[in-house]
Amino acid sequence: MENKIPLIIIYIILTGLFISSLLYLIFIKEDTSKNPLILEEESDKSNYFKNLSYIDYPDKAFCKCGDDILLDYCNEDLLKSGCQNFYESKKLQNFNNDECEVIQNKIMIHNTKLINIFNLETSAINSSIFSLLTFNIVIFVLILLIYPLYVLFSCPCIKSDDCCCCLCGCAFKLCNMFCANSIVFCLFFVILILLIVDIVTFSSGCKYYKNDDTNKFLDFLQCSNVNKEGFQKFCAIEDLSSHFNVLIILQSIFIVSIFASGVYMIIDQIHRLNNGSIKKEDDDL
Repeated sequence: MENKIPLIIIYIILTGLFISSLLYLIFIKEDTSKNPLILEEESDKSNYFKNLSYIDYPDKAFCKCGDDILLDYCNEDLLKSGCQNFYESKKLQNFNNDECEVIQNKIMIHNTKLINIFNLETSAINSSIFSLLTFNIVIFVLILLIYPLYVLFSCPCIKSDDCCCCLCGCAFKLCNMFCANSIVFCLFFVILILLIVDIVTFSSGCKYYKNDDTNKFLDFLQCSNVNKEGFQKFCAIEDLSSHFNVLIILQSIFIVSIFASGVYMIIDQIHRLNNGSIKKEDDDL
């Protein structure tokens, strides 16, 4: 029983990490089920900022499409077709290039939607998280299978020319080059492959999250003139940030724990096999 205590501790730790990471994967999957910025309505802009009195609205705004010049700013369709806004205002040419002010001007002067300012990779993140969720579940199910087998086959082995006899309460023979441990080693190999795929998927999700504008949007909310209550309908972006940061820690520990438990069991099994061989040699003498 004493030899099984480390294994029981490892099993409890892995179970706790799996359940915790599973919850946060579900949270993130819900956070990224759709791009929150699609919820924006034109009327929302009136609540985005605390003070608009100092904004230098242009005296005149024009939309230039090739040689044609239209009065007023370009709508989204015209901007997509290559048209450009330009203004008659000397003050606008001297704007401070502060990021907060630049984004505010895009929203209030250029009438740009948030979804066209902040690029959120919600779809790609959601896809990666779904794959990671699947791989985590499959790996954990295999771990549930491998632990009972490990306990069953972790017994003194006496090698013979054709097979080995393992004693675990009762005697039985399993003729295989790895003896009874062959099943355990095969499952380890499958788990190792799945774990490598799991790591790649996890890294891919982290890359999408790091390269999108989630943090840029959250930094914008900290601007002094921003009214955070006006962005309340996009709170899923803040939830995504907090959930993802926790997941990175939990998933990393989960992966390391699986490797550590695998190394422990393999070393322990090799040690037992060696002891079995030594015991057989002593008995022969």
